[in-house]
Amino acid sequence: MYPIYLMQENENNPASLFTTAGLVKKNSQIYVKRRADDHLYANLLKGNFCYFDAPRLIGKSSLRIRTSQRLIERGIHCIQIDLSSFGQVDYNADQFFYTISYIIARKTNLEFDLTQYTKKNIHLSPVNRFVNLFKDYIFKELSGNIVLFFDELEYVPSRLQTEFNNAITTLYLERNRLAVYNRLSVVLLGIPLPQDRFEYFKGSPFCIGTYIPFGYFKLANALETLKLGFKNINTDHDQLISEIFHWTNGHPAMSQKLCFSIAEGETEISDIPLVVEQHVDYIFFTRSTHRADDASIRSIHTGLTNTKYSVELLQLLYKIQNGEKIQYDKNDLVHLYIIHSGLIIEDSGILVIGNRIMDIAFNKAWTMKQLEDRGHPVGPSVHELKNVCPTDRRNDSFFDFSFLKVIFPFTSNHN
Repeated sequence: MYPIYLMQENENNPASLFTTAGLVKKNSQIYVKRRADDHLYANLLKGNFCYFDAPRLIGKSSLRIRTSQRLIERGIHCIQIDLSSFGQVDYNADQFFYTISYIIARKTNLEFDLTQYTKKNIHLSPVNRFVNLFKDYIFKELSGNIVLFFDELEYVPSRLQTEFNNAITTLYLERNRLAVYNRLSVVLLGIPLPQDRFEYFKGSPFCIGTYIPFGYFKLANALETLKLGFKNINTDHDQLISEIFHWTNGHPAMSQKLCFSIAEGETEISDIPLVVEQHVDYIFFTRSTHRADDASIRSIHTGLTNTKYSVELLQLLYKIQNGEKIQYDKNDLVHLYIIHSGLIIEDSGILVIGNRIMDIAFNKAWTMKQLEDRGHPVGPSVHELKNVCPTDRRNDSFFDFSFLKVIFPFTSNHN
């Protein structure tokens, strides 16, 4: 029944087409297109600056790779900079923009002495040196349009966010002075944590850029693509994928992970709801140090509990769990934080929990325990609630919280 959770690719195994971690492979047959794919592509063909505002693990980087492929086929140069590769180095502005410039030069195979260029223009600010690099070298060496992707903006050092914003904004405004800058577009993927966001937005990239909405998979778009991974299973594939979406709501990482588990572990399925639920239990809820360690759940837990706004987030979550219809307010810091955590999405203007798996993993008992531990109890204590509420196998695992203790062994006071 249950698969050994392998990550290696096997050409003879359709299950290996699913992506269980990291980027969707460049030539993978299983890539689910979303509206954002064509929206971003069309805007970049027009030369627009673009940006995404979405939580982690929903496929922004995979979209970047796929869009780059499409643009390259049109003769457009694509330069991809993953800011997470910078690590936690405490860069100053000179070092930061020098590193970006070095990556651009290396990825475009441009041969010029960057150190000499920096010394020659030492009288300029790091931002201006970076901006001038395009007219002095890059535009001269590369013909045609250029798209510069910055991924994982969370890794821009907080004290350099203003300079980074100014650099992107200046690249855009230079279009008014020099027409050659119209050949350059910039894509920003990822947003700093919300406490920095209001200051971040003042830097103009998010005023001049085109916002690209980015959500979960839609069943209608995903159905035919995901079927490719279930070729070896004798069952109703449409019903199977619909049942998977019943649990994941199309969350990309969770959907692919659940698809892989089923495709790897089954050859014939008669009772589809039962089998899918068994795999959900096994992947996301089994008390095992190597099973119940889902990156999406871990990321949500960190986003909710590892912040100075945890109490406000948990109180808002408790209201949502009690059925309150909370209208999303993009100017409300707590709303931004809870969406950034990945647990909550905006659906027709209302804040709702992303999917059924998340609803179980972070249920009301979990929220009450978190608030109780932080000195903000709501309703009866969790221990009283456990004594009066009937529980099934899964819910009981959450009332005693050993599930989250397995997932988050590094936590101490706030399990």
